[in-house]
Parts: sequence; structure tokens; C-alpha cells
Amino acid sequence: LGDLGLSSLVVVSVLGVTVSLAWFMSAVMRWKTGAVEVLGLIVFVGYSLTYSLHIAHKYREQAQALRDQGLSPGARRKAAASYALKAMTSAVLGSAMTTLGSSFFLFFCTIRIFMKLATVLFAVTFFAAVFAVGALPAVLVWVGPLGDSCLCLRRSRFTSRFFQA
Repeated sequence: LGDLGLSSLVVVSVLGVTVSLAWFMSAVMRWKTGAVEVLGLIVFVGYSLTYSLHIAHKYREQAQALRDQGLSPGARRKAAASYALKAMTSAVLGSAMTTLGSSFFLFFCTIRIFMKLATVLFAVTFFAAVFAVGALPAVLVWVGPLGDSCLCLRRSRFTSRFFQA
């Protein structure tokens, strides 16, 4: 993303998905923590990153585009979050529905591990979509970075070899 603050908010969103998934598996499903559960957490939480990352990318793109419009910081945050939601909600929800639909057939397997993995995939997809189109935009409106700072990583001599300014 090129913005440490925005990247941190995406990480917090993914941590929220991880905690929600762990809660779902232990409190709702009452599963003991075993190899299948840990595997599900590791594999599918990595997948959950994409939704929040897409929202954050569109937010940053619009926040920078509105830089010279004379808007207050709050108005810029709100406009950028609104733009991100308008641009990405259908893609995020479409991807979630496709994932849920394709994994639905795992529930009919006779091997228990596949049924558990389907349950974990359903839960992580649900939580990732909720955090991406609900919690993350709300936080971005409240404290989202505007792209005016945190570009210091791109401007250092060391990192300029890896990033274009």
C-alpha cells in the first residue's frame, strides 16, 4: 500500500477476522484445537486479507486524488471511504458468494475433515467480508490516513531501490 498507517489498519482488520474465526471455532462450534483447526486458521486467514486490502487500496487512491480539492480531513476521509465502498463492495461480495457457493459442496463429503474445512471457509469468508465492507470503512472514516504523510518509506535512499516514488 505504501502507507504504514493504512497497512496497519488492514492488519488490525485481519486480526479481527482471526479472533472472530477462533471464537467461532471454539465457542460456537465447540471444537477442540487440533491440526485441522490450526490449518484452517492459517490457510484461510491469509485468504481473508484480500478483501480488506482491496478496500484499503481504493481508499488510498481516492484520498490522494482528493488532496488538492480543499476538503477538510474528515470530508476527505468520508469521501474516500465512500468511493472505496462504491468501487469494491460488489467485487468483495461477489467474490465471497463465489467462494461460499463453490465450497458448499464440501458439506456433503463423508470425510469429516472436508466438512470442517468447509465450515471454517464459510466462517472466514463471512467474517472477512463483514470486516472489509463494515468495520474497516468505519475506521477509515474515523481515523483513516490521508496519504499526506507516511510516505517516508518510499523516500529513503535504501527503499528507493525497491519502490518508485
